[in-house]
Amino acid sequence: MPALSDFGKGLRVLFGAGLVALLAADCGPKSDGPPIDESPRGSAATEDLARDCVSIRDSAHPQLGEVPLRAVQAEIARFAAGETVVPGEDLELFLRAAARALDQADFDSTFTYLRRASELVDRFPTLADQTDRVAYQWILAELRYGEVQNCSTPDAPAVCLFVPGADRGFRKTDWTESAIGRLEAILERSPDDLEAHWLLNLAHMSLRTYPDGVPVRWRIEPPSEPAPPGVPRFDEIGHQLGVATTSLLGGAIMDDFDGDGLLDLFETSYDPCRSVRLYRNDGEQGLTEVTEEAGLVGQLGGFNTQQTDYDNDGRRDIFITRGGWQASHGRHRNSLLRNRGDGTFEDVTALAGLAAPAYPTQASAWADFDADGDLDLYIGNEMEAEDPDQLEGAVIFPSQLFRNNGDGTFTDVAPAAGVTNDRMAKGVAWGDIDNDGDDDLYVSNLGANRLYLNLGDGTFTDVAAERGVTEPVGRSFATWFWDMDNDGDLDLYCAGYRAGLEEIVADYLGRETSGERPRLYRNDGSGFFEDVTEAAGLDHVVLPMGTNFGDIDNDGWLDIYLGTGNPLLEMQVPNVLLWNDRGGRFVDVTVPTQTGHLPKGHGVAFGDLDNDHDQDIFLQAGGFVPGEQQPNAFFANPGNERRALALDLVGVSSNRAAIGARIELVVEDGADGVRSIHRVVGSGSSFGANSLRAEIGVGDASVVRTLRVRWPTSGAVQEFSAVELGRIYELVEGSEELRVLDLPRFDVRTVAGGHEGARTP
Repeated sequence: MPALSDFGKGLRVLFGAGLVALLAADCGPKSDGPPIDESPRGSAATEDLARDCVSIRDSAHPQLGEVPLRAVQAEIARFAAGETVVPGEDLELFLRAAARALDQADFDSTFTYLRRASELVDRFPTLADQTDRVAYQWILAELRYGEVQNCSTPDAPAVCLFVPGADRGFRKTDWTESAIGRLEAILERSPDDLEAHWLLNLAHMSLRTYPDGVPVRWRIEPPSEPAPPGVPRFDEIGHQLGVATTSLLGGAIMDDFDGDGLLDLFETSYDPCRSVRLYRNDGEQGLTEVTEEAGLVGQLGGFNTQQTDYDNDGRRDIFITRGGWQASHGRHRNSLLRNRGDGTFEDVTALAGLAAPAYPTQASAWADFDADGDLDLYIGNEMEAEDPDQLEGAVIFPSQLFRNNGDGTFTDVAPAAGVTNDRMAKGVAWGDIDNDGDDDLYVSNLGANRLYLNLGDGTFTDVAAERGVTEPVGRSFATWFWDMDNDGDLDLYCAGYRAGLEEIVADYLGRETSGERPRLYRNDGSGFFEDVTEAAGLDHVVLPMGTNFGDIDNDGWLDIYLGTGNPLLEMQVPNVLLWNDRGGRFVDVTVPTQTGHLPKGHGVAFGDLDNDHDQDIFLQAGGFVPGEQQPNAFFANPGNERRALALDLVGVSSNRAAIGARIELVVEDGADGVRSIHRVVGSGSSFGANSLRAEIGVGDASVVRTLRVRWPTSGAVQEFSAVELGRIYELVEGSEELRVLDLPRFDVRTVAGGHEGARTP
């Protein structure tokens, strides 16, 4: 009898050229963006994106094209003509058709084809050994349909969270109950099937019949440790806030796009026919979608996104990458969107010299690598092969380093700088690892990773091997620099991305597994690194796609949120929140914080949406094919008694957005005495974009002795003493004034529907 992992391998065979799709997604309801059968129209600057939508829709694109489904439907049509049944071939045909229909969220057709497959197995004794294979496909389709019916409705808060014992479960239960029955039958025959164990427990959690509904012999116990003191239980209010729209995978930004001091939300979707979305924060009624008013409807598709200020006008611009994981199908141009300052954006990609050549990518990052006062752009590109595991002989597209010319245009200097990478890049990050004043570059690859040391003369040299940061070698993903131990030096995190559900469950149960782990590298102060993954408690198989970091409890230590999953339907695993225990280890607080969102996680953004001095989390969720669209989540932070301050930095000789600026707070903390808290201005991870406002918790401190800022271009250091907590400040480079910003403060949970326990601002 096949295990679920074997069924996953079977899906790969069924999808044929769609193998690339099985490296990045899950499934879900129909998009609420532009319908797939329409041709969205945009301005002249976006007509090419509309053409991409139409051409992909009408193509044999393995994930997004209509040709594969039409082809299998044409084969099935021959049954209506009364042709002779060939049991084995016809079974394969119906299972393939069911998989294709599920790709498109066509559940009626999915179950019709599965019923025909079941009839064949019942009718022909020669197919008896295929019974469980058909049953597995039924299970996955039923679980998926149960999720779609329940997770995407506005009146179902917290339903799709990994919350054992919570009081709100699926309201429409028939399909999930049917899957439970099939799983129990399989476990009776194969009691050691870890994947079936996991899905059975997860299904009961969805119905809130866990743990009592799960027979003891098949029960999996979730972590039951309480949250450390001060760690909050978040409220998931995406539906109430109006941002739980469904889409395919994409990126997320939380930042202030209209200059009113309030953080807005921006998201993209890999769906080439779906517009980006912009949500404006008004400080009173919450968030309102203003995509059309902002002139963004023609911006279709988008794998990932970051904010920038490429022209130093003080307004947040937007950069969008496209084509990731799509090989030769993914040569769609990226987008640079200039913020006009009147609430609208214009597409200046071609004018800036960034439209061509177009390579498939999801990875980009902004920094002033040449310290001339404007932001430059690095894009990590991929390759022209259908199977990322078969790199030999594949055409690998060079990565690009676009130097900002200071006049609104860019020049690719990657070859001269020595940073073309020539590997399949999945994540990129800038950071000054040796504190010499210029930014170095890390590239996460399929294959060995690279650490490019900035030599200060416009060139770089790869020191990854000698500095000990090449791993994970097999398959890396999101990455970032940060100061996780507050010692003033930048450490490095890089996610691993190779594992099946069986390996994740085995790790969850404390068993040995060969699944890829992340790497946490601690900087020794000289720009060399030590692998502290195991000592920090991160030596686990998690499979993160979107990631980011922030301080969830205002203790001054940076925590991690991981959006998890992969394309296989059985890969339903909760996203993970890891609490930083004073820079020494990380503790899984997913269950007590109620942040274990089950739909696939991609863009992650931290920021204080309601200016109440605690960081909220926005998660862009979704998979890789039209049937894999899932609802986003917004986790509102209820806060605690710990205090914080926020800082908007404005560069003058440095880049206006102050990306790369270093901040140090010296505080008197009741628990630790006098200590330093370090931050770097930036958007965080390579998959998701935090606010560029520095939001800094200080634990139990009541006094900030010193606020110190080191600017990235000049290297100038400014100091302020006795800074009052609980404020949002603006500091202009070179100014003697630390200006208090008088901004609206509210409780986003109250605005979103008056959740129990909501605080009055």
